[in-house]
Amino acid sequence: MEKENLAYSESLRDIVKGIDEDQLLFPEFQRDFVWDFDKTLDLFDSFVRKIFVGTVIYGRPSQPITIRDIDIRPRKSKGKRRVPLNVRELTNEVIRTTQPRLVLDGQQRITSIYRALKGIDTVWFVAKNPCEIPLSPYQEAEFWTSDLFNVLRDDLKNDKINLELLLYTFSKEEDQDHLSIKLEDAYTINCDNLRDDEVRPNYFEKLGYFKDILCNSDECCQNTYFNLYRLLDKRIDEELLSGSKLVSHFLLDMSTEKFAMFFERSNSRGMHLNFIDILIAKHYTHFNIKDKITNRGIAGDGRSYKLNLETIVRAIAFISSKEKGKGIHVDKNYILGQLDHSDLSNNWDNVVQLYDDTISYLGSNKYILEKDWIPYENMIIPMMMFLNNIKNKKFGQMTHSQREFLDYWYWSAAISKRYSGGGTNEIIILDSEQLIHVAMNEPITAHNYFKQLDPQKLIKEPADLIDIPAKSNSPVYKAVISLMVKSIGGVPSWMSGSCTCEAMDSHHIFPKEYLDKMGVDDMLKESLVNRVLISKTDNIKFGKKAPSQYLQPLSASNPSLKDILEMNLIPGDIIDGEYDSKYDDFLNIRAEKMYALLKKMVFDKSESISKKHLVKK
Repeated sequence: MEKENLAYSESLRDIVKGIDEDQLLFPEFQRDFVWDFDKTLDLFDSFVRKIFVGTVIYGRPSQPITIRDIDIRPRKSKGKRRVPLNVRELTNEVIRTTQPRLVLDGQQRITSIYRALKGIDTVWFVAKNPCEIPLSPYQEAEFWTSDLFNVLRDDLKNDKINLELLLYTFSKEEDQDHLSIKLEDAYTINCDNLRDDEVRPNYFEKLGYFKDILCNSDECCQNTYFNLYRLLDKRIDEELLSGSKLVSHFLLDMSTEKFAMFFERSNSRGMHLNFIDILIAKHYTHFNIKDKITNRGIAGDGRSYKLNLETIVRAIAFISSKEKGKGIHVDKNYILGQLDHSDLSNNWDNVVQLYDDTISYLGSNKYILEKDWIPYENMIIPMMMFLNNIKNKKFGQMTHSQREFLDYWYWSAAISKRYSGGGTNEIIILDSEQLIHVAMNEPITAHNYFKQLDPQKLIKEPADLIDIPAKSNSPVYKAVISLMVKSIGGVPSWMSGSCTCEAMDSHHIFPKEYLDKMGVDDMLKESLVNRVLISKTDNIKFGKKAPSQYLQPLSASNPSLKDILEMNLIPGDIIDGEYDSKYDDFLNIRAEKMYALLKKMVFDKSESISKKHLVKK
């Protein structure tokens, strides 16, 4: 019995046998076979030359999962659609009785091996002619003779020569100037133990090399080359096909959770997989999430965007586990181990609708300009649970008090980086439960909740805003910029003054190249305080100039530019060049304006919101 999580090796024959006997299987989520032919040829060349090709990783499945057939379809050609691979469920019974292995890493290599040995891809071992073998007496001989063949046979037997020395190249076509043998033929001849009288007419004499070069030779010459062919097919089998040390593999016995974790942390080839991909494969035959996504159509607000499957599944887990009354769960372990296809089926349509309506609400109420501006994707789940419990599941049915709380919660959670780091699952559950209380006009039960939600946890004074980088993955950056846009009611064009629906750019008010000349530190150049959202068209025109140099021409054509700048918390006298050489002053003044906005719209509401919604002791 193999021990768990140890390294082993196996032969190419073992791999083919494992696939043919349903002992070596491919999870449904594995990508299609994409290697070009040259990679397959290089793989076999590496095997012969004993060049390490990486370790294959297998896993023992612990729960049912959907598997697919190995990819033996014709290679992909331009413009032609490929027939989908057949999929089926690997059941608990099959797992228990047969103990199959799943290919976790190495699918392209394994598929290449199988296709070559089974003849789906034709791979030729092309042997050197005598003069091409770098050992006497071969270098002095032009053709193979009976005597030379006997020397070669003895050298092979005494390990003076190996398959690498005999290899001229691997090719997808027979070489008319060299004796060649298909790997498929070598595999079949040796697996079936074919006799000489079967091999000669059915394999050797069908070679182009035989028909073009040997067929007019005398019988002795033909016999020599047939003996050489037989010597090669045996050597290929012994050194290449049956050698157990060519393919190294790890066999991992793992839970479904560890199975998913493996892909999240180590699958760097091709696509990146996470636990949702494992979930899709697990329930593929009973609830096809891929079909649900394909047939989803346009979202409720008329815009089309991709569902975040992790958010949808966590929300389903919250609802279904809560209904079952055995604790509330949104964690990976519960989703992979306890969430079944009926949970997905019963809740899918409702949860997707909640997701669409929540995104639509955030967009139409200027919390976000685009879906990518949501500070944390997991913040959507508590909002979905809130929506699921208010009247008619419509945000428009909220009371003033509920709307006020939701607004405060959203900005506080983002600005305090509540969903960063560990404990996110617990925070999702806690926030969802408290928002459900608010949706049902009940007091919040967690007495320290507002202390946890403190929006001033990170921003205690204006200077703290200067230290926040304007990175696309920064929730505080997204929140502060979005809050500013919400306070204005949109993004007014600096050219015309009217709110624009164009694509947005995050503009450096002081361009980076201009700050480079001033010798400004990189961190300060990328400060949140130096950013503002403007239309992409405007941004392209501003270039690398000092603020006054690109703003003064705009001011001449747009008299309202100063007001637009002030709305964006930019001091209006920047147009006159007041700050061109005073970047630090600009940062401090704008940081104070931003802090004042946060104070007015979020910080100052903390006490009244907590008094209104917290359960009385």
